[in-house]
Amino acid sequence: MRPGGGETAELPGLYAPGEYDLAGFCVGILDRPKLVDGASVRPGDAVVAVLSRGVHSNGLSLAQKALLERGGLGLEARLEGCEGDVGSELLRPTAIYRDVVDAVMQDSLPKAMAHITGGGIPGNLPRVLPEGTVARLDRAAWQRPAIFGHIQRLGGVAEPEMYRTFNMGVGLVLVVPADAAQDTMRRVRGAGEAAALIGEIVAGEGEARVEWVDGGEVLA
Repeated sequence: MRPGGGETAELPGLYAPGEYDLAGFCVGILDRPKLVDGASVRPGDAVVAVLSRGVHSNGLSLAQKALLERGGLGLEARLEGCEGDVGSELLRPTAIYRDVVDAVMQDSLPKAMAHITGGGIPGNLPRVLPEGTVARLDRAAWQRPAIFGHIQRLGGVAEPEMYRTFNMGVGLVLVVPADAAQDTMRRVRGAGEAAALIGEIVAGEGEARVEWVDGGEVLA
């Protein structure tokens, strides 16, 4: 397992010299037998996505540069396919998945869980997978929010960089036994969030990683 990060963030253009931001946090406690550590993940397990509502406060520096600087848009500009204006899309709050986790933790369904924050799916999912495993994911399995397409187009951002920076429509990933995938998605939807089956765990070599497929073909 690899440790997580995300405790610091650079926000160029936001803070004036000498200014800083103090963020809130919480500390929790968990009984060790209930710990979801990914150790039991095996090839054949299913990968279920809890779909995001947008940017979720990650990659905002790149998003602002793409939309406001390179795209020349104002905060009140409307974007095709988006519910709100540019400002609303960038400020859409990060989803809190407590109700989802409570729902899927019944009967201990998840073998691993990864919150998709800075670093995207490739930077977060491998942290909860054991060595010798690969998360093989199909990017066509879910519809990403329109805001990401506008960021990519207006900012000229390469596809791999988009997936390394943004959640691209996936807010939380759950790894579950294949025969529990449908039940897991039912529980996610019952908790008020959208879900999709986006891939599977396959055998690999060395450190865990993400592998993308398109129409069944593995991408390099």
